[in-house]
Amino acid sequence: MRTVPEVQELVGKEESRKLLGVKEQDGGIGVRSYLKSAFTKLMTASDEAVSKAIANLKTRFNSDSKVKIFSEQFLLHRYYVI
Repeated sequence: MRTVPEVQELVGKEESRKLLGVKEQDGGIGVRSYLKSAFTKLMTASDEAVSKAIANLKTRFNSDSKVKIFSEQFLLHRYYVI
């Protein structure tokens, strides 16, 4: 979620904060309920909110050269490995 702010927007700041704040040393306490809550918010987001998030993601993806480079490298790797 750190790298996809569009998902953070759909899930909400509070849920994102909870999930990102989970520490390994906590033994995963609360993780299941945080994930369930975030998933529910994601799946019940309005069509308009999802459309906006997708549009923002596409715009960011097309303008972010680091994402492009990573994507190209990933695709090339998959092409040559398969």
